[in-house]
Amino acid sequence: MNFSLPSSSSETLAFLVLLIALAGGLITLFAPRMIMRWTGLALADGRAFGLSEIRGALGGFYVGVALYILLSEPRPYIILTFAFGFFCFGRILAFVVDRVHNPQHMGAIMGDAILATIPAMHTFGGFSFLEAILGW
Repeated sequence: MNFSLPSSSSETLAFLVLLIALAGGLITLFAPRMIMRWTGLALADGRAFGLSEIRGALGGFYVGVALYILLSEPRPYIILTFAFGFFCFGRILAFVVDRVHNPQHMGAIMGDAILATIPAMHTFGGFSFLEAILGW
């Protein structure tokens, strides 16, 4: 198993998305109550099962996916596109179906869309024009 740093500017951007996923997963895995306060989630009386769902489904899953990508060669960054893309899709469903219309939610949709787009652009060569223009 070889570990290498990103070899291009577009891969560096995709790598940053990977680090964001890993950091977010670790925070969620080890500090679920902080995530609950930030999102407004609450536990039902006497039921701590929600904590395991936040730790496992959100934190553990993202840590596992991020570590898989980090340790793979070549790195399959497109997995991040699907993960953040469907995260964004779920937020859009909440916007349409559940009528979640607030600035925090709109910012999360935009953030997830950006985090989904960057690895896709790296994978399919979408940053090549920037590399040519800026000489990256």
